[in-house]
Amino acid sequence: MQHAINLLKDNNASLQKRIINIKLSQRTSHSNRISFLKSYHKGHKLKVQLNKANTIYRQFINLFTSRFNLFYTNVANLMNLDLQLQRSELINKEKDKLSSTNKIHNFTTTSLPPETISLLNKGTNFIPTTSTSSTSSLTRTILSEVNTTLCSIIHKKNYQPQLKPSTSRRTSHRFKPYSTHSRPLTLLKQEQTRPNFNLHLIDYVQNTVSYSKEILQSFNLRSIVNCNLHNITPQTTSHITNLQKDNDIILTMTDKNMGWALVPISWFSTEYNRHFSDITTYKRIDNFDISYTVTNSNRLLNKLKQRFSTIISNRNNQHLLDSIPQDQLHLPYMKLLPKVHKLDRPASHNNITELTGRPIITAHSWTTSNPSRLLGTELDNIILQLKDFFKERDIIFPLIYNSTDLLNLLDKQYITDMDDLCFTTFDFTSLYTNITYHDTIHAIITSCKLLNLPIFYRDYLLNLNNFINQRNFFAAGNSTYQQIKGVAMGSYHSRQIADLVLLLSEFSFFNKTNCLANILIFCRYIDDGFMLTNKADLSNIITNLCSSYPSQIPITFTSNHNTTHYLDLILSFNHFTIMNHKVHYQVYQKPHHKYMYPHFSSNHPQHIFTGIIKTETIRYSRLSATPDDYNFIHKLFSLRLIALDYPDKLISEHSFPWLTLTAHRRRLKDKQTDKQKPTVYYKTLYNKDKRTDKIVTNILRKYHTPNIPNLTKTYCNSTKLHTLLLTNKILHQKLVIHQNSSTDLI
Repeated sequence: MQHAINLLKDNNASLQKRIINIKLSQRTSHSNRISFLKSYHKGHKLKVQLNKANTIYRQFINLFTSRFNLFYTNVANLMNLDLQLQRSELINKEKDKLSSTNKIHNFTTTSLPPETISLLNKGTNFIPTTSTSSTSSLTRTILSEVNTTLCSIIHKKNYQPQLKPSTSRRTSHRFKPYSTHSRPLTLLKQEQTRPNFNLHLIDYVQNTVSYSKEILQSFNLRSIVNCNLHNITPQTTSHITNLQKDNDIILTMTDKNMGWALVPISWFSTEYNRHFSDITTYKRIDNFDISYTVTNSNRLLNKLKQRFSTIISNRNNQHLLDSIPQDQLHLPYMKLLPKVHKLDRPASHNNITELTGRPIITAHSWTTSNPSRLLGTELDNIILQLKDFFKERDIIFPLIYNSTDLLNLLDKQYITDMDDLCFTTFDFTSLYTNITYHDTIHAIITSCKLLNLPIFYRDYLLNLNNFINQRNFFAAGNSTYQQIKGVAMGSYHSRQIADLVLLLSEFSFFNKTNCLANILIFCRYIDDGFMLTNKADLSNIITNLCSSYPSQIPITFTSNHNTTHYLDLILSFNHFTIMNHKVHYQVYQKPHHKYMYPHFSSNHPQHIFTGIIKTETIRYSRLSATPDDYNFIHKLFSLRLIALDYPDKLISEHSFPWLTLTAHRRRLKDKQTDKQKPTVYYKTLYNKDKRTDKIVTNILRKYHTPNIPNLTKTYCNSTKLHTLLLTNKILHQKLVIHQNSSTDLI
């Protein structure tokens, strides 16, 4: 048995050796065969050659593409470098300009004292401290603001009327240091009877009132108020008073807020004569009876209110058709703002004949003011409905309300070949006075027809429009005139009428033109329009557009293939477009701009200065495409504020950083969401050392900055320098004196 086992082991060992030898021989044979095939097989050699050629071709394409892209990158870098050099030169020029700033355009032979020139260079909004204040006056001011804030909180949380939306985004905030004293405790007692009243407000309001009385004690205010701090000398005050009383010269604000203009009274008389010589626009009214006009207007307003009671009965603005006593009304004045930015030469008495004035009519307290507000609100609603009407028909809605709307349109465009595109801006000359009554009536009727609005509502709008046009009176000197052509200047509905007339013309243009594919962007802000189009069809687009607008309105078109400025933006095709395929944008500022920010020594509350810094830098951040654009405009802004004695620390602490357009959209969306969140008031215990609310603290911070105690204002006066020097009443009193000593106005 053992012998058989050993024999089998020997046989297995021999077989194992034979298997190993066979494997070695087969491996050698296969290796030789593979080597033979690699060396002599024609298909394999061809495949290797093709793979090698493809590899070389791919390497060549990658190298060519990188070199091709490097060319555009180098071009963009060179363009950016050139732009940075230009900006460095502009900063140096701005420094030189600020070192010798003169904001007075003198068109007379009168020379002003250096102290007066220094004061006027502090800006038109400068508030002089002409008298000594006391802690009691500041106490009344702050307490009034605290009470007003508390009353607004009580009203806001317990009474929220449904207001109608408006397309207008303009707001008016005016600082009133001596506003009417509200009584929050009295209002609180009245509001407690309302259902669902927030009982925690009782403790909140009472604690704040108690804290206010304690913190506003005279011994507390003396530590932060310098009652003897003045920002104007008695000699300068005397000279400003003499300028105000001088009947031969006028010191007034200029158009576009380009500084001051010192002109003789004869210039105003001549310029008024030039405007009133257009008898198709202005009609002189002899023996104007203001009592009869007001009585007749009130009677007609009552008729309109009764006739259209079904339309206005459920509206919050029905009081706008109420009668107003004559003693509460003031006939509007026409004032003229000198257009110094239109001059090619510096101001002097030799080129005063080249100076023209922009007519401004202020109809804020006339019998047509409230009906104008009402008509403007109704037309705003029609424009909102027309916006939906345009979108339903896939037609471009051209109206924009600010630069942010334009940036949103630009951001949607992906620029592949900027050589094929062209910027075009267009401007309507004297838009308001060139819109006829027929255009206004036709726009109202057509818009009501397009939106299927009732005929009764259409008649309501037409009657309001007719009431305003027939009572469009104003005074100039000792004469009374009526504007008989165009939209009433100075009225609240003028913008809406102009937008509606032009909007319907643009609707006609989009319906009849066959070039819509070549219009990338079409937008308009009141009388300024912008287009981004292909070069090929530009002339055809302009021709069709001109034929669509009313023929009596002159239109000026300006086209440029590289850059243009529109609103407060500079739009360009440059290095930014090459790298990002987007239109480059940055802040535009007019060459003659005087930047009339209030001087830091002005008698403004502290929050005005910090608010200017924050709001301007937010605007600069939003309107700057790159951080370099923001840094450049912020540098210029800082230089201008430093020249007005703003501290560097104040500028740096309150400057808003640069953000992308997407980040600004998100920020705006979050801000709108926060406004909709309700405020929660918790029941608290009064503790003078640990306050749970910050109303008084925040209000005090506006009037006093602990970091700059020596610059605390006294707030004894809130009259701005331009109002102190000239009002409409003073101007026209001087005109009357001049007329009596010379020829009358036309």
